Amino acid sequence: MPVALGMVLLLSLVGMGALVSSSRDLLTARSQRVGKGAFYASEGGIVYGVKELNSLLATTLAPSSAQVAAITAPSVSGFSFDTYSVAASGVSIVKTITTGPYAGLNSISAPYTITSQTSGTGADSGTVRLTQSVEDQLIPLFQFGVFYDGDLEIFPGPPMTFNGRIHSNKDIYLGGASTVDSRISSAGNIYRCRKDTSSSTCFSAQIKDTAGTYTHTLSYDHNTTNWATKAYQDWSGLVQDSAHGVQKLNLPIGTSSPIDLIKRGDTIDPADSSESDTLKSGRMYWQADLRILDGVAYAKNGVTVTLQAGTVSTATIYDYRENKAINLRQIDVGNLVSSGKAPANGILYISETQNGTNSKAVRLTNGATLPTGGLTIASNNPIYLKGNYNTVNKKGAAIMGDAITFLSNNWNDANAVNAGSPFSSRVASNTTVNAAVVTGNTTTSVGSYNGGLENLPRFLEDWSGRTFTYKGSLIDLWQSQQGTGAWQYGSPRYTAPNRVWSYDTDFNDPANLPPGTPRVRTLARAQWARM
Repeated sequence: MPVALGMVLLLSLVGMGALVSSSRDLLTARSQRVGKGAFYASEGGIVYGVKELNSLLATTLAPSSAQVAAITAPSVSGFSFDTYSVAASGVSIVKTITTGPYAGLNSISAPYTITSQTSGTGADSGTVRLTQSVEDQLIPLFQFGVFYDGDLEIFPGPPMTFNGRIHSNKDIYLGGASTVDSRISSAGNIYRCRKDTSSSTCFSAQIKDTAGTYTHTLSYDHNTTNWATKAYQDWSGLVQDSAHGVQKLNLPIGTSSPIDLIKRGDTIDPADSSESDTLKSGRMYWQADLRILDGVAYAKNGVTVTLQAGTVSTATIYDYRENKAINLRQIDVGNLVSSGKAPANGILYISETQNGTNSKAVRLTNGATLPTGGLTIASNNPIYLKGNYNTVNKKGAAIMGDAITFLSNNWNDANAVNAGSPFSSRVASNTTVNAAVVTGNTTTSVGSYNGGLENLPRFLEDWSGRTFTYKGSLIDLWQSQQGTGAWQYGSPRYTAPNRVWSYDTDFNDPANLPPGTPRVRTLARAQWARM
């Protein structure tokens, strides 16, 4: 009997131990489940805060504390937000970005902190508090050698090397005789095949690695299995797309289309304008100290300005890409500078009203010498630039237009009067341009190539054997609305020059940027912590 009682007692103790252990395991599992749930809910609050802050920054150049604080917590079933805030955590400073696809670029950076603390509701309660540091980065657009808001295509015939950083907010199609000497990033996908062919016409572009050598070619792309890993191994982060987390860079001008950058304002006097402060801060029209509207010059406040005789004139040429005559408002840049009438802040805006029957555009001439502080010229019309530009004591310069066509030093209007003017009479001569270019293009579709980066600057002459030397920054932000002629090669339109093109490394120093340089914005996630 004592032995039997002892066995019963022992089994009872074992049973009680198992019950206690089981209860403890259940409590631990529930704690872990609740902890994980609260963590994911809190993390969801962080993600939501980043998204909402990003949306605010996309439409507001400098949001107020109240606008930022108005970002409130999301709703997550089964959890409540005990603490939730989005707030600036410091002042804006000029700094060099050190990590991510935009490392090495200068930016105006402003820090923010997002705090998200959640608790489970009901019987399963638990609390998790997370903080996330993010950095609003405003990057000068002209620190990119090439920047496209849409798809970027690079398929030159003759060899073409570009040394500047390349970025597209959509896809990049890279091939032909392309050679890339710097970082390349895409918020879409990177492909080595053409966009304009239904079949796979693919190439292997040369891209330098971190050692400065062409050890690896782009013989694979985003469609390749393990693309993200392989590209990172081969180029150590110099080649990145959406698979690596690259995000879009947007102009913070508060509209849905970057072309608003060059659009004409709604009035002459800014005091009478109904446009938003954000739009005014972004449009070149409102920034310009001098506007020439339909041939009449105005100061920023709307008062008329008298320019020296010969500064503004008219001319007519035939554009063989557009297949029509173009009425030009011609600006003698050298005359504007020498007469002391150049805009004080270095920004000139020119616009011609289209009347529905005649195509109008702007032409810049005699622009070898620019003002000491540099010059940015913008127009909502197509711009034609004749001859050497910014070649005497080079300054920070930019040209922004609906479309931009370069005419050589040898261009003669008498040889472009109608569709029948012989192509042989339009033979180009060597020409040099030093200026950032912001312009538009046409759309590529199957069987119709838009000319690619190599033809973003448009031509109307026989450039065979001649050299077009370009140094600056090539920016394509929109589909041209006035210069809509499709790209076609050969007589009577143009033949390609020898392209000696490069990014202007002087733009790496913010002091050398053109007046009114636009900035693009991204929100970078930095440190996070669990408390």
